Amino acid sequence: MDDSTEAEPKLRVMTLGTDNEVVRPVSVTESFNFADYQFDMGNMLVWGDYIVFTGRKGTVNDTLFLFHTIYKSIDTFAWGYSYLDVYNGALIGGEISTNNVYTMFSGTDDDGFTYPAIWESKDDDLGYDALKKTKRLRLQGEIGVNQKIYVYVSYDNDNWELVVDTKHPDGAITGSDSYVDTGSSVAIGATTIGRFEVGAGGSGILAYNYNTEFKLNSPKFKRLRVKFEIKETFLNDSGEYQDLIGYASVSKYEFFDIQQKRNKIASKYR
Repeated sequence: MDDSTEAEPKLRVMTLGTDNEVVRPVSVTESFNFADYQFDMGNMLVWGDYIVFTGRKGTVNDTLFLFHTIYKSIDTFAWGYSYLDVYNGALIGGEISTNNVYTMFSGTDDDGFTYPAIWESKDDDLGYDALKKTKRLRLQGEIGVNQKIYVYVSYDNDNWELVVDTKHPDGAITGSDSYVDTGSSVAIGATTIGRFEVGAGGSGILAYNYNTEFKLNSPKFKRLRVKFEIKETFLNDSGEYQDLIGYASVSKYEFFDIQQKRNKIASKYR
């Protein structure tokens, strides 16, 4: 972790140059802002396809980072580990506040508690660097029957907008809806990848493939971002709050019916 410029820390991976004679540190996280974190107490290791490291916003480590070396994505978790290691293929961490050691990513809850999950994309011009509109967003993945994935879009750095249409009145992919193929299930965490179980472990939990399309009413824009969110609870049909412990994923999303417009400045900047 290169924090020589405190205002703009970078994760750099040592890479051979084009002549294979010089090793160069190449930044691999340009789309993530590390400016709010410090890494002077950090710990780092390689775990499968991930580079795992710790950082802090406060006085002690309070954030765990996972950088995927193939997808170039980065995930953050509000976990305060002072030491990381791999034991029998599983990622373990020593927690600084309680002096306990935990096996990470071995279940569906956070030591008995639910927690939210959020993923945000980087800015995307959809392959056309000018004004445009888009009418449809298609998504595919796997989801448990008690899960909801809320879908948001931000146009040209505006606020996040929950995507609501007649098929998705609460702006979410719902695990019990008709676009979920409940006739064929997948056991998540039932088998091992490498030397350790993932997800629920044991016999696993069930998830089902979904394929759905959101209708959009976008303004004219140049770039957009997408956000997916799984909340800790949701209000069920009986008016009761239900814990969202389970599995949900977005494997693919794609915008369709993209209408190219004249290459002018977006109206919000005129």
